[in-house]
Amino acid sequence: MTPVLNRRVYWVYSMRSGGVLSPNVEGSSRFNTLVVYLCVYTAFQSQSVASQAEKRQRSFDKVVDEWKRKVADLQAELEASQRDSRAHAAEVYKLRAQVEEAQDGAESLRRENKNLTGT
Repeated sequence: MTPVLNRRVYWVYSMRSGGVLSPNVEGSSRFNTLVVYLCVYTAFQSQSVASQAEKRQRSFDKVVDEWKRKVADLQAELEASQRDSRAHAAEVYKLRAQVEEAQDGAESLRRENKNLTGT
């Protein structure tokens, strides 16, 4: 015989049970009362697990957002350093060209000086 679970459940705040909210099932047997207790316990436990999962999810989201900000900052820093690197490379190219021109000018002056001195 299956127990009847469609009875009315009255929640009673009992001072005898230490001020705990407990179900009082009208016209039920001890088994039905235990089943109700089990359902209530399972519901509270599920709610607790869901709350913990939400806290973990929020914590995980915070960590993910923090890493996204770090990645964005590093990308901006990388782009800035690449721009600086390109600018410095162009400046080095210009300076090399100037050094080569100065060396060519110095060589031509040496030759001219040598021709003028006659040696």
